[in-house]
Amino acid sequence: KILIFNMRNLFKYKLFLFFISIFLFTQNINASTKNTKEELIYKSEYLIGPGDILYLSFKGLEIFDNNYSVESDGYVNLPELGMTFVKNKTLKEIKNFLEEEYSDFIKDPDINLKITSHRPVVVTLRGEVNQTGLFKLNYEKLNNQNQQFINQNQEFNVTGYQKSPRLFDLIKLGNGITQKGDLSDIQVIRNNSTSQGGGKIKTKVNLLALIEEGDQTQNIELRDGDDVFVPKSNILLLDQIIGINKSNLTPSEISVFVNGNVSNKGRIVLPQGTSLFEAIGAAGGVSSMSGNIEFVRLKNDGFNERRIIPNNKSALKGTPNNPILLSGDLIFVKRNLIGKKNKFITEYTAPLINSY
Repeated sequence: KILIFNMRNLFKYKLFLFFISIFLFTQNINASTKNTKEELIYKSEYLIGPGDILYLSFKGLEIFDNNYSVESDGYVNLPELGMTFVKNKTLKEIKNFLEEEYSDFIKDPDINLKITSHRPVVVTLRGEVNQTGLFKLNYEKLNNQNQQFINQNQEFNVTGYQKSPRLFDLIKLGNGITQKGDLSDIQVIRNNSTSQGGGKIKTKVNLLALIEEGDQTQNIELRDGDDVFVPKSNILLLDQIIGINKSNLTPSEISVFVNGNVSNKGRIVLPQGTSLFEAIGAAGGVSSMSGNIEFVRLKNDGFNERRIIPNNKSALKGTPNNPILLSGDLIFVKRNLIGKKNKFITEYTAPLINSY
């Protein structure tokens, strides 16, 4: 009986270890797959689409060497083959396909491809940026000196003589991020090539590392159809805000409106990164008998953020009681109770005194 009891316990123990091993193995497989998917976006190849111009060269048949445009339906008109579908395929996939198709007409076809002109990149930008929406970015043509450098470096021949737009360029078009945006956790979703599994691939990019550490690998190339999302941070990242404001990611100046019990009322232009009390100081400072400050921010969703801030110029910069300003912010310095009474007496007794 003791032997049977021990055997049963041993069996249960081995069964338990077996299921634990299966669980850990599955978790490792999932983690490995996830990491691979995230790494793919850095290595993902360019997908051909309408508007691209391809240069095809046929070894031994130079008569076919020419530029071929990809039409709006994704087809390209090639010699002997006619209309050939190339949309959402990589150059390597197209090369392999064409060499197989041309084998009916050419003995051991040897075809080289490159992109001589890229179509514009249309991407969506969402989340904590000052301007969301659909953005169109163009490839930048390189000068002759850069073309000579490219000719000497075969790895650049795939992309021709054009510089691709990057993530930093897109964030600039969105007028930078909001104060609650997290540049260290930007999400990018992209179309994947058929040879790499198809569908969508997703990754996270730490663009803050580019600004603070000069890590150029985080400034990834954008591709047509990319979806970029800047998430919200649960805490106010003051160091990030100051670092971004020092960079060329956002405009160098902002325009705010200061009114109420200040010396100089109206619109004032200030350096990026200016706080509320710095703006009031730039407007001549608060006059005597001033009370609390009414702060209004116009938000992208159509609603206004309106709150009352204590008149305490020693409040720490970047805190809720001394926020970093954005263009369009409204600041109204109120009078205190005594100031309101004095204003009433002045406004209503001055005409009587003058008349007397």
